[in-house]
Amino acid sequence: MNSKEERLHFKIHTFNLLSEVLSNNSTQILRIPILTLCNCLRRLAQIAAQLNDPALNKLMCEMTLYTIADMGHEDYDKEAVKEVMATPDAPQGPIYERLGFSSGWDEHPDHPKSDWHAEVESNATYLGYWEWLEALLKD
Repeated sequence: MNSKEERLHFKIHTFNLLSEVLSNNSTQILRIPILTLCNCLRRLAQIAAQLNDPALNKLMCEMTLYTIADMGHEDYDKEAVKEVMATPDAPQGPIYERLGFSSGWDEHPDHPKSDWHAEVESNATYLGYWEWLEALLKD
């Protein structure tokens, strides 16, 4: 990103925006939907933090859904936000391609689909084959 693009990059303080909408007397009909949206966004931020996906973390900071990105919150951490924003995004595309396979019908020679299926049958995993394989190969 060049310096001009960096200057044009905006953050949205989502909760302040929604609060501003609610402060207008003519929008009181939106009170319950907006409060519901706020609760959903808080839950979304919690789930995003658990997933720890780089692209999702950036979006959460841009929308100030993470408290570290909220300048009005005691948890605000400018350096942590810079670190999040500088983190490269996770690779995109199907997992099987990221693992070096050409088709979703392939299987790893050391971890056949029959092993995965046995784990699914015994409730040892709820992951799909490629997610299960990715997790195995990370360990």
